[in-house]
Amino acid sequence: MARLAGKVAAITGAGAGIGRAIALRFAKEGARVAVSDRDGDMAQRTAGEIRILGATAFACMCDVSDETQVQSFLGNAVDELGILDIMVNNAAFVRHSPLAQTQTKAWKKSLEVTLDGTFFGTRTALQVMARRGGVILNITSGAGLGGEPFHNAYGAAKAAIHNLTQLACVENAARGIRVNAICPGPIDTETLRTALEQRPGGLARFLEQIPAQRLGLADEIASAAVFLASDEAAYINGAILTVDGGISARTGAPR
Repeated sequence: MARLAGKVAAITGAGAGIGRAIALRFAKEGARVAVSDRDGDMAQRTAGEIRILGATAFACMCDVSDETQVQSFLGNAVDELGILDIMVNNAAFVRHSPLAQTQTKAWKKSLEVTLDGTFFGTRTALQVMARRGGVILNITSGAGLGGEPFHNAYGAAKAAIHNLTQLACVENAARGIRVNAICPGPIDTETLRTALEQRPGGLARFLEQIPAQRLGLADEIASAAVFLASDEAAYINGAILTVDGGISARTGAPR
């Protein structure tokens, strides 16, 4: 039986990558899905793929750094689909640079999209779910578990989201709301592969440092999201689930 049958889910940053993979998997598991992206055309493309699967989809453009747009997205999702059971805060922004050379504008934009956007999505979802409960999933990053070079604002934002996830859990668990985070490791994308080829040792050297010896797949993050959003995870709340091929389990000893 479809694990999300009858549920309504909303996902930010769903035009590509992890957000798109989650949206498609949720639809395959029986959910009606509202998707948003800063690029409205990409959001509509994901919605079209969902409809091809025979599922119901709603799409719109949403810049999550603007709280009014986040509120409008979720309000319209409820109007179109009738309810909100699952909220996935996935949208983020990263600009790689050494801390000493990071421009203030880039620092602020990363925090506004990644941290503020998750706050706006979480707060609005909590208000919508107050009467009947629901599930909130925050997509974070291994960069939020420790100091990752060139990921300064992004890593700081993801670390803050870990705390925000736990706080939201503690405050709202008694109301039947579960708030968890999924913490992906390096996920196989064209952008990542291009960046890795520019590093000393390239992709091969990078893979040697991953216990699983490979990059993760967006669909593997989607699998974790389906589980945490389903009733199978009914007593899991406030968790930070790493999906990283064993990277975070390893010591920081030089290799």
